[in-house]
Order: sequence, then structure tokens, then C-alpha cells
Amino acid sequence: MNKKTIIIVSILVFWLLILGSYFIDSEIYTEIVLWIFVIPAILSVIYLLFMLYVGIKSLFDKKK
Repeated sequence: MNKKTIIIVSILVFWLLILGSYFIDSEIYTEIVLWIFVIPAILSVIYLLFMLYVGIKSLFDKKK
């Protein structure tokens, strides 16, 4: 499988999980689908904050 196929399959799986949460009336299923999307968002914010810190730190280190 090439990279494009993996991306398309991942997107389809996420959409199926979202649609399934509407048809399956289960609190646990809805929470799992929610956290599948929330955890990567939290990690990406942490990563962006870290990159911002590294960038600002490197700006001040160059001035010395």
C-alpha cells in the first residue's frame, strides 16, 4: 500500500466512526470516537507550543 491509499483509508475509517456514533446509541462508543479526535489535537497543540518555544529560544541565542 502506498502513502495515498493509507491516507484515504484512514479518512474513511474516521468518517465511518463518526457516522457510527450517530447510529449506535452508546455513551462508550461516542466517548471513544471523541477521544480519537481529541488526543491528536491535544498532542498537536503541545507540539506547536514546543516548536514556538524552540524558535523563540533560537532567536534570542543568535543575538548573543
